[in-house]
Amino acid sequence: MNNLYDELAEQTVIGGLMFNDKTDVSADVLAILKPSDFANQNHKYIWETILKIAGSGQDVNAVTIPSALSDAGSDLSSYAMHLGINAVSQASIVNTAYRLKKVARLRAAMEAINQASDEINKHGDPEQRLRSAMEKIANIGDDEGDQEIKHPVDVMNSVFGMMEKALKSQDGLIGISSGFENIDRFTSGFQPQDLIVVAAPPSCGKTTLTLNFAEYSAFLSPEPKRVLFFSLEMSAEQLMQKMIASLGNVYLNKVRNGSALVDCVAYLAKAQEMIQSRQKYFRIDDKGGQTVAEMQARAKRTSMRLGGLDLIVVDYLHKIEADGESDVAQIRNKIRGMKNMAKKMNCPVIVLSQLNRGLIGRPEMKNLLGSSAIEQEGDLIIFLYDEDYEGNRGDHSLTEAIIAKNRMGETGTTYLQPELGFSRFKDTNRLPAPKPEPEKKKLKERF
Repeated sequence: MNNLYDELAEQTVIGGLMFNDKTDVSADVLAILKPSDFANQNHKYIWETILKIAGSGQDVNAVTIPSALSDAGSDLSSYAMHLGINAVSQASIVNTAYRLKKVARLRAAMEAINQASDEINKHGDPEQRLRSAMEKIANIGDDEGDQEIKHPVDVMNSVFGMMEKALKSQDGLIGISSGFENIDRFTSGFQPQDLIVVAAPPSCGKTTLTLNFAEYSAFLSPEPKRVLFFSLEMSAEQLMQKMIASLGNVYLNKVRNGSALVDCVAYLAKAQEMIQSRQKYFRIDDKGGQTVAEMQARAKRTSMRLGGLDLIVVDYLHKIEADGESDVAQIRNKIRGMKNMAKKMNCPVIVLSQLNRGLIGRPEMKNLLGSSAIEQEGDLIIFLYDEDYEGNRGDHSLTEAIIAKNRMGETGTTYLQPELGFSRFKDTNRLPAPKPEPEKKKLKERF
């Protein structure tokens, strides 16, 4: 065996199947390995033949394998028989298959690295070469075969464990809290692998709200969570200005014009201490023009540095670079990529989305840009609506959080108090004031 090729393991797996009389063992091994996991071309061809035999409903054994190889015109039937006769142990072929799988993944990683190196050494735009290289290495270490098919009892026990956790939490949360009780009542917390879409008209506060989600998770939660915030539109400095205002209870305009250094020193110190004390739980990625593959690679690298990620926020969907002949096709590719990232990183991903221009009134699913793809992929879709957002927001204002889709819970409406001068929202028990009845026009007397 060299570092990237274990010929003995390949021979052991094939030979062990030849005279194995346990169908469950055969099924396990066939589920673990693909032809591409074999480095030896002869072994690769034999494995392709074995999979065809199993796919036809026949048993995989010392009769069917050589017969199928002969019928296909291959001269490998005698070699396969030799592997079976000389197999050392049939009992260990499942473990051997797992070891072979790990070696194959190392080989695939080396191939991806070599391809990335080739991209870097090409002529042309350096930024494009770097992007292509990152796309090549984005999926290193991933393998769908690692995720075993679940036994119902194991899944049931997992669900009961989640129920016990929710019961002990006293607030019914089984996921990551948004920091807003009004929203948590609908969601029970943001769940791993969920794609959460927050959509609103421009300047309605969607970046502020999702930044509040991230701030709570990293800086305010009793148990801090590791958060990565992709800011594809605003710079990291602009995002930090909003965070300082929110956490320090300082007017955002005073942070921006510097007057807070004179008027609000104690409040700034409070925000500074909060951020410094939990700095390891929060990262900002403000590189613009990223593709989904780049974002996945950068998220994976951040996860390795932080020891995992608990929440990813993407501001916003339409700033992601994507291929596609039409806007609808591009949005479909982007949103599917975000859902895929949620599953790969095993954490909730919150994505901000625009609404169609010219929206009047409360938003609906049809108002989403690329609505069908987003509606299909999103596990939780939240619209923000405020009648005052284009006018003068004040203490009387309320922002309606419309839970338009909730795959694992109820839909409905709740309200938040906008305090956008401090770059934040707050929970509220207030309801909108009833609208006054329009005055009835007096009918003119005819006589």
